[in-house]
Amino acid sequence: MPKQRAVDSAAVQAALASALTKFDALDATFERQGLGGVNAMAERLTAEVLADPDLLMPSDGAAKEAAAKEVGADVKRYIGQAFGAWNKRQAAAAGA
Repeated sequence: MPKQRAVDSAAVQAALASALTKFDALDATFERQGLGGVNAMAERLTAEVLADPDLLMPSDGAAKEAAAKEVGADVKRYIGQAFGAWNKRQAAAAGA
């Protein structure tokens, strides 16, 4: 049975999609900063997602902290996958 989430994953995805519109395209960030831009971008996006008024976060201290960690992990996973896909496209283009 999957672990109970502190924050609805669909709400996190919606907040992430909204946050992504406020920054340069991830590919442009990866182009400029490479792997070094991954953590910085994840931190900026996590802060933006957590600030989303539509994201219902627990108000209790420990539950809120757990939810913030969960959101951070979701964002890092998304950014990591996006970087991996970008890296593969770069390698394919270099080999073409």
